[in-house]
Amino acid sequence: MPNGLDRRWSWRTCYWLCQLGGWSALGVFQLLTWLANVPGAPIGTALVQAFLGPAYGLAGTHVLHLLIRRRAWLARHGAALVVRVAPAILLWTAALDAARAATTYALMPSMGMPRRVLLTGFGTWVVLLVAWTALYLAVHEVRARRREEIRALRLEIAAREGQLQGLRSQLNPHFLFNALNSVRELTNEDPHRADVMLTQLSDLLRYALRANQHDLVALADEMKGVDRYLAVEAVRFEERLRIHWDIAAAALPARVPPLVLQTLVENAVKHGVARRPDGDDVTISAHARNGSVVIDVTNAGPLSPAGAAAGLGLRNARERLRLLFGDRAQLAVTDDPNGRVRARLTVPLAHAETHA
Repeated sequence: MPNGLDRRWSWRTCYWLCQLGGWSALGVFQLLTWLANVPGAPIGTALVQAFLGPAYGLAGTHVLHLLIRRRAWLARHGAALVVRVAPAILLWTAALDAARAATTYALMPSMGMPRRVLLTGFGTWVVLLVAWTALYLAVHEVRARRREEIRALRLEIAAREGQLQGLRSQLNPHFLFNALNSVRELTNEDPHRADVMLTQLSDLLRYALRANQHDLVALADEMKGVDRYLAVEAVRFEERLRIHWDIAAAALPARVPPLVLQTLVENAVKHGVARRPDGDDVTISAHARNGSVVIDVTNAGPLSPAGAAAGLGLRNARERLRLLFGDRAQLAVTDDPNGRVRARLTVPLAHAETHA
């Protein structure tokens, strides 16, 4: 069953269960009260007195429900709603009380209909219909607010998905442009190495295309993507690129945005290895600490203050982390105590358990 039909069916079912349950409970209460106050009363008379009113109440409030919906009174608030509902309640109360009195007199003419009984019945009906209408309107107000909250959440999710898609579309050309530049430089110098690099690049692009279909990927898969990227750069830099891995098994299930770690490693290669004639050592570590996973990428320093904040890749990475994790994730680029530059990514480990 489609969701819309299912929701309508659930609301109608709930409405009728409440209607039948509430008015039946009132009938049972009146029956017990009648039997207690009129010992020896015929059971037929007791049943008529107990359930005739609730039966009219069930029919009358359902008609009032249809009137409210068809006249679109639920869309009104405050005085505009009161001036419509109040007269309807008074008129409908008078009609129900008259119908109940007439039916009772027709079934049991010997009981009569004193004025006091009629006035008491009218007052009782006013209280019942006012209470029913207030509850009815309150339930619909809660439902309307709930729908509005869901609508707002859906709009927020759609906006976030749009932002994430835009960020991913910016990130792909970023690393692709760098890799193609490397291939171009090697084409004339060493065609064989350029061919090897193109093969590695195709593997890297295959991973990037698959990974970018998701907002989050396992850190273990992201490590494989980084390894492919480093294989591409190893063809270019050879022994100048020295990679050191320090990955704890407990950190591998963590979920991270695809290619975010590659962005950090790219920066390390660009600002460390590429700028030094003898190359550089790039260290990649990941460890679980206090419910989070801390991922460090370090390379030769010192840190340029402007470069730490201005890079497109880093800005995109921080924005993606904010959209996906809020304040539970961080990305900071700082000077390492050992005179090196450290990019530290912190993500919640618990996120892996809920998205695995």
